[in-house]
Amino acid sequence: MCTTGYRRRDGQTFQLWFDSHIQGLLSAPSASSFSSTFSSMFGSDATGTVNGRAADRSGVQRALRALREKWDKASGKVEKAQTTPGTDQNAAVKLIWKLDGKQVQAYCAACCCEDTDGTNIDDITLEGDASLFS
Repeated sequence: MCTTGYRRRDGQTFQLWFDSHIQGLLSAPSASSFSSTFSSMFGSDATGTVNGRAADRSGVQRALRALREKWDKASGKVEKAQTTPGTDQNAAVKLIWKLDGKQVQAYCAACCCEDTDGTNIDDITLEGDASLFS
């Protein structure tokens, strides 16, 4: 069961964990580091939606890899955002950065259920300009 205030075994809220890990994933210095971080963050049966379209784990990985290629860690900010009402999401962030001199944004929301002890993302929602995820 997913709950908004879920705390991991280490006492950290899932929101704080998600904030730091999504930034770390996007700022991964290499493809290998990205893959390793992704594998540690997402459960083996993780799913998601990318701009409203269902994605399996590999589809989520492709979308986040594309987003990472466009992410500028120098100008990038990760801000807490509201989760979507009526969903199981228990963490959300808004990503803001400069791309080709223009400010761009993306939204990421995730569900981490208690049965994973707050160590894996079960489901993620990615929203933003379609070009960010391809």
